[in-house]
Amino acid sequence: MAKKTKSFSHIEAQDALEKLNEFHPSSEELVYHLLSIFCGYGEGNIRRIREGVGNKAKDGRTVLIPNLIAYRPKGLLDFHDEIKDMQSDARIVKQTPRLYVVSDGETIVAVDPKEQDIYENEVTLMWKDFEFFYPLAGIEKIRNVEETEADVKSAELMAKIFDEIRRHNDIKDKTEMHNLNIFMSRLLFCFFAEDTRLFPEPQLFTNSIRQHTAEDGHDLSEFIDRAFLAMSTDNPAVLDTLPKQFAIFPYVNGGLFEQRLPIPVLSRRARVLMIKCGDFDWKDINPDIFGSMIQAVVMPEMRAGLGMHYTSVPNIMKLIRPLFLDELNEEFEVAKGTKDLKRLRKLLVRLGKIKFFDPACGSGNFLIVSYKCVRELEIKIWQVLREWGEPELPMSNISLQQFYGIEIDDFACDTATLSLWLAEHQMNNKFEAAFGIRPNALPLRPSGHIVCGNACRLDWGTVCPHTTEEEVYVMGNPPYLGSKLQSKEQKDEISFVFGTLKNSKILDYISIWFYLASKYIKDSKAKFAFVSTNSICQGEQISVLWPLILKNEQEIQFAYTSFKWHNNAKGNAGVTVVIIGVCNENRAPKTLFTGGKKIVTESISPYLCIGSRIIVQKRNDIPQGLPKMCFGCMPYDNGNLLLNSAEKEEFVRNNVEYSCFIKPILGSEEFINDKKRFCLWIDDKNLEYALQNKEIAARIEKTKQFRLSSVDESGRKLAQRAHQFREHPDLSECIIIPRHSSERREYIPIGYLEAGTVVADSALAIYNAPLWLFGILTSKMHMAWIKTVGGRLETRYRYSAQLCYNTFPFPAINDAQKAELEKLAQEVLDVRDQHFDMTPGEQYNPETMPEALKEVHHRLDLAVERCYRPEPFSSDEERLECLFKLYAKMTKKTDENAEKKRLESIEQIFLDEIESDSFCMCPNCSEKAIGSHVFSRAHILQPISNGKKEIYQFYRRPLIFKYDDIFCYKLKPIVNAFKFKGFCQHHDTFLFKSIEPKSGRVDWTKKESQYLLSYRTICREIYANIVMQNVFNKLLTKEGIKKYNSNILTLKSQLTNLELTKGTLDYYKSILEKSIHNSNMDFADVHFEYLELPFQLDLCISAPIHVEDGKGRCYNTDYQEINIINIFPYYGKTIILIGYLQEFDNKWANEILPKFKSPYPHIVSSAFVDILYRAEFHAMSPSLFDSLDKDLLDAFLRTWQMEVNNYSNEIENEVSSLFYKPLNKLMPSTWKYL
Repeated sequence: MAKKTKSFSHIEAQDALEKLNEFHPSSEELVYHLLSIFCGYGEGNIRRIREGVGNKAKDGRTVLIPNLIAYRPKGLLDFHDEIKDMQSDARIVKQTPRLYVVSDGETIVAVDPKEQDIYENEVTLMWKDFEFFYPLAGIEKIRNVEETEADVKSAELMAKIFDEIRRHNDIKDKTEMHNLNIFMSRLLFCFFAEDTRLFPEPQLFTNSIRQHTAEDGHDLSEFIDRAFLAMSTDNPAVLDTLPKQFAIFPYVNGGLFEQRLPIPVLSRRARVLMIKCGDFDWKDINPDIFGSMIQAVVMPEMRAGLGMHYTSVPNIMKLIRPLFLDELNEEFEVAKGTKDLKRLRKLLVRLGKIKFFDPACGSGNFLIVSYKCVRELEIKIWQVLREWGEPELPMSNISLQQFYGIEIDDFACDTATLSLWLAEHQMNNKFEAAFGIRPNALPLRPSGHIVCGNACRLDWGTVCPHTTEEEVYVMGNPPYLGSKLQSKEQKDEISFVFGTLKNSKILDYISIWFYLASKYIKDSKAKFAFVSTNSICQGEQISVLWPLILKNEQEIQFAYTSFKWHNNAKGNAGVTVVIIGVCNENRAPKTLFTGGKKIVTESISPYLCIGSRIIVQKRNDIPQGLPKMCFGCMPYDNGNLLLNSAEKEEFVRNNVEYSCFIKPILGSEEFINDKKRFCLWIDDKNLEYALQNKEIAARIEKTKQFRLSSVDESGRKLAQRAHQFREHPDLSECIIIPRHSSERREYIPIGYLEAGTVVADSALAIYNAPLWLFGILTSKMHMAWIKTVGGRLETRYRYSAQLCYNTFPFPAINDAQKAELEKLAQEVLDVRDQHFDMTPGEQYNPETMPEALKEVHHRLDLAVERCYRPEPFSSDEERLECLFKLYAKMTKKTDENAEKKRLESIEQIFLDEIESDSFCMCPNCSEKAIGSHVFSRAHILQPISNGKKEIYQFYRRPLIFKYDDIFCYKLKPIVNAFKFKGFCQHHDTFLFKSIEPKSGRVDWTKKESQYLLSYRTICREIYANIVMQNVFNKLLTKEGIKKYNSNILTLKSQLTNLELTKGTLDYYKSILEKSIHNSNMDFADVHFEYLELPFQLDLCISAPIHVEDGKGRCYNTDYQEINIINIFPYYGKTIILIGYLQEFDNKWANEILPKFKSPYPHIVSSAFVDILYRAEFHAMSPSLFDSLDKDLLDAFLRTWQMEVNNYSNEIENEVSSLFYKPLNKLMPSTWKYL
């Protein structure tokens, strides 16, 4: 073979093949173009081949280049027959051609004898698909020893089948693509089934294709369609319509073959590839890579290395072992070692009840590995029971129904389900090998509960329901994307899940899974663990995400600190991750895996180090007694104030007297890599003189014009001093700290600059800094803090003043210690100077760091550590444990307890106001008010209370409080429930005696009863309004603002709303009083809707509500139109009373009343929830409270907080079934409202 003149280029080959369309080469000429394009043959080589010198074939038709190609123009024979003719010619075969090729100038067909592959395409389309001809360029497929046939090579063949099908089928829409994906899944199942005894005969599917279809593949689609139909049913009427050769296929179904989908057009090459794929031995395929393999087949973007997105078993084991597997195995070993039969049987039962849930399951890797592990443990248990002579027949208690998942991609859901089936079959084979017993493999039984949907929007409790006592393990490798990489849809998911949470926009996408998992496991035995980007345990994200998890009384059970997440697949790409396992608080030891060590500790910090749950918050306060760290100077000049070395030299040469205005400037890049840059630096007092220089004046003028053109107002203001950077400090000696630097360095290169050097805005500066401070900042103690607290940019260290410097627990040191640190810090600088031929970046590169520099840094580290404790620290874990303890002391004055005390003191003002005197609300009465109840204590509240005479009352803190539980339910004694100081003793006794009889019952259908109860409701609301106004006014005094740190804007806004609301309430009070205090008692102004439900729901609601339609628009046109709501249980009934002005066209009431009359519990529940969202003043019996779904209750309280009094359909859909369970029990099975 002639020597190639240059290396092969894919791009050049593609261009050359596309240009063939301009030449339209004949079948005789095409081979020479191929030799030119792929082999690099020049005109001389090709001429010799034409003349026969380089052509070993002497038949006048064939071009035969040894070890390269056998080419023949198509003659009378078919393309494939021509190739067979060449392959049967011993003279040609002797030359071992790498490819056999035939063409008629329009179509090209080729065979690869080594790979047993076929290529068929139009010559004009070769430029789109020509990798088949790579062997002509000397490019062969790399074969790694670790690759198994089934796992990788078969996947590559399947990918070829997929591509071949796409070539012959115009697949455009999602439905067609989905059908093709299902077809590929069915093919893979058949290959697996025929090698693992799922089918009655080995290679049943492959041999059937080989024996019953034509070589050109024209009948292959019809054959496979009938084979799939045979596997989809056990209906004799259908099976009898099929030819006899299909009777051998077993009934599979299980959902896999349920739908009869169109089979794509299949070619000769597709048939060859299917047969070749089926000839592999599939019995040892790993189901845990199976799904990823299918996805790699059908998703070209994953082809860079088939399985690149596959999560390897060793990595999965890192998560599931500490999450649940180690404890299960330990329980087995203890039971086995102590020969505790009862304990072993209990473990068997336990294995059959555990639930496994992956809310981002992809193709099911975590679920599959978990399934196989617990099945293997089950086999071990049965083997021990047999050894102990236990008589019963072994059987598996573990079902795929224990495995749950959520996946947004529908095809991934299908592959996960299929992979679980395969895993079950493999484990059943193992079970049979151990005990000779196995369930029937076919037909397939229901697989795991894999739900196709968006995990960010779905209710996890619905997907994988669980009680507080059930053992559930949530796990997986959810998607992680930093805030800057998130799509609009992903940012919307963040907003949907976290609502109005401050700074939630900075969170990584995976934070959604952590938050939802925390909610899911709250107050239960469930646990969760995720593989995650390490960013959620660094920097600002910790202060946003982790308080939500810690508030749920949860803690980190185990964690792996940052490591590269590798797998064994081709194209193996590693990403830096952590693994975090979370559980509800308990006293069990926690495990931290870091640096190849396993550390058992009492607690793990959210920073993934040993320590408390303290979270470091950004601080603007400068550390006491230390100089301020500030941003470097931003030019904001479009380059006009900056000079490179050549410009500086030329300026100085021509303007010596003005050289005093040129200063060196260093940013992170310049300092670390010793790059020279300069700038103009002009103090105001020297401006007039500097402007006498034409070049300086011109540069300043250009800067001015640039700043004036800025869209930013602050930028335009800077035009007033265009001779200066945005910052213009005195250039004293200073410390320079790069804002970003490589994580490979043990120390961030920090510099100590002489006076007169400008620090650019890519770095931070501390001016007038003492040398001992430089010593502390460049120590391992400070580095441990930076690595943990500072966060990362990608994987690089990120340094910020507010998070790294202002929060760092500096030691309290004496003069002697300062002197020692200064001496050692100066030694560090001296050693650096001795290695002047190295940049700071090179000096601190782990591979090139001078030994002398390492040694002096070690002595400096020891000196810094002696400032914290006498003995040195042995690890960063010890350093961080010490630093976090000091941080806790440092921030004690502003910690959570101090904040809570402040808020409790504000709450005491409310309590004092409630205890203060109030006067009767009846007209013309000035007597002191007593404690009155809206609802009768004897007839309504006491019957629904618990043994301690308590009920659950809805509680809302005013929005000035920063408590997370602004809305909650609290047990309250009935003597205080629905109580307010509204009436004097006389009026409370005599005015309301008709609705509080000492004996007998109240007739609530009477207008008088309805008016009186509504009057109480309105007066209670007025009383609460007055109390709130009084408190807010106290907080808005000068003393109140200073003492309680009140939010002035919020208070004033609420005070205005209270004043407006009170005007409305006073108006309604006067309307009711016209009838109540009038001897006529005509009750004509207010209309009441009265319903009496034939069951008792222990719910009390008393509230005047102003109704909106959920879109910010009122149903009514007049602000004074409200509904007076009273709902309460009464002697086995539920009374619903809605009052409003006679002239009020009450659309809302007309809509909600029919819902109460519905015979369906979920509709009635939605009506109650509708009112609850508008009525703060409500309570319920303890028994009703306990019967409610706690997840729905949490959602109700959360949405109350987000959308107070703005009820919407979205809210209704989320929690409308809050009362479904109790109503379903209470409501008669058949009833109709009369």
